[in-house]
Amino acid sequence: MRDSNSVTELPLISSGRNPIFSIVAIIAVPIVVVLAVAFGISRPLAAHPTVWPLSGAMVVAFCAIPLIVIRIMKRAGAAVEGNELVIRTGFGAKRISLSNLRRHGLQVVDLSQHPELKLRIRTLGTSMPGFNAGRFVLRNGEKALCLITDPHRVAYLHSDADHVSLLLSLRNPGTLNALLER
Repeated sequence: MRDSNSVTELPLISSGRNPIFSIVAIIAVPIVVVLAVAFGISRPLAAHPTVWPLSGAMVVAFCAIPLIVIRIMKRAGAAVEGNELVIRTGFGAKRISLSNLRRHGLQVVDLSQHPELKLRIRTLGTSMPGFNAGRFVLRNGEKALCLITDPHRVAYLHSDADHVSLLLSLRNPGTLNALLER
């Protein structure tokens, strides 16, 4: 019998993409627009006393958003604690009993081969190239909790008791599968 206090971390697959590039792309266009307005595309507007403070505030806001996304990415992960699977999406954690996941088992799927499991609507989470984390609605209508870094190798689990599906890009899904089979 396993120790109920044991923790098994389930590392995610590295997306293979540098998140810095995505973050720079997210903030570059708005900052260029803000600075263009502030530096005088429209001279009368640039001379207005509120343009510089508002422009500065917008630049700070556009720089803060990627820092928040980086923090979310670092906090995201999965682990088995005792008899529960704990999914940390950066927006909180969800605990699901392993016994609720055993009925359907674990399948490793390629989302390009299973379009019904692709993400359709993000309800609470973050999405950027190479990283999707949070709560989503799938194309087949299921509510899902996702941590996807590689859409070509995703562990798919379902819990009827919790009314949620899980899509996780685990580096070694066999570890979780072995824990489910105990």
